Order: sequence, then structure tokens, then C-alpha cells
Amino acid sequence: HQTRVRQNASERVKTLLIMRDLATMHGVEISGNELAAEFSRLAAENQWSEEVTKRIVSDQRRRTQVGNIVVRRKLRDILFGMVEITDVPAVAE
Repeated sequence: HQTRVRQNASERVKTLLIMRDLATMHGVEISGNELAAEFSRLAAENQWSEEVTKRIVSDQRRRTQVGNIVVRRKLRDILFGMVEITDVPAVAE
């Protein structure tokens, strides 16, 4: 069990480091407005009260987590935008 936990943690760290490198390479940044919009989306989706939302928004760890969500979304859009489909096999009926 402990070995699996270590492997999962190691994979998460590697993924985070790769994401940071890609974000730097592609000049991905997030604005305060984008971060606020993501918090608003999460608050509405999870039906957080105003008090809960304020507490979560003021937590630096949560701000980092939500910022990473926005960065991942931007990276996904950039990387998928770079993919060119050159040959699509026919689908058998």
C-alpha cells in the first residue's frame, strides 16, 4: 500500500513539473479575473454559501489548486490545438 502511495505521489509531482515547464514554454499565465471566474464557477457548481466561498478563496493552497485547474485547461486547449489529424480510418458499418 505504501509503495503505491509513493508511486502515485511521484507521478503527481512529475505531472506538475511537466505542466509548469509547458506553461512556461507557451507563456501560459492566469489573471486575477480568470481565477475569480473559476472560483465563481466552482461555487455555483458546488452550491457553496458566500461564507464558504470567501473562506475557500482566501486559502492560498486552494488558490493554487484552482489556478492549476485553469492552467491545465489552457494547456489542454493549446496542446490539442497543435494536433493535426492527417488520416482518419473509415468506420466499418
